[in-house]
Amino acid sequence: ASAMAQYAGWIHQALDQNISGGHRIVDIQDNKAIDNGSSTLGSGCVQWDINTVGGGTQQVWTFSQNADTSWYIVNQRSGLALEMESTSNGAQAKVWSLNGGPNQKWWVDRQSDGTFKIWNQWSGKELENASQLANGAPIIQWDWNGQVQQRWSLQ
Repeated sequence: ASAMAQYAGWIHQALDQNISGGHRIVDIQDNKAIDNGSSTLGSGCVQWDINTVGGGTQQVWTFSQNADTSWYIVNQRSGLALEMESTSNGAQAKVWSLNGGPNQKWWVDRQSDGTFKIWNQWSGKELENASQLANGAPIIQWDWNGQVQQRWSLQ
């Protein structure tokens, strides 16, 4: 593991975060959920108004913690894991079969305002809504800036 991953792991081991189980990941900027009900490998995640039709499982993600204290985040409708396929700013979050790669491992840090910073172990970048408010806007990754487009609630 990289020094960055080891350091992050030590920080996370000290945190008591009971977030295991199913949650909607909702952006506090516009109250839209990360959405992807596709069973197509590599399909991109978008934001959408909270939708409970048919259980709304395309917006519900199961958080399960790994031995290194990172999290897998798996879509309840498709059973596919949230991942990054690039380390670049602006790359879209996608889904793929769970394979245990560092690109599918996420650090989930509670912020002082109660929101969560969700960042990828492999890229070191945070999930954000690209500062877009429309349904269907891509969920991307970007360097941490602490702004509302990078802060999430788990519902």
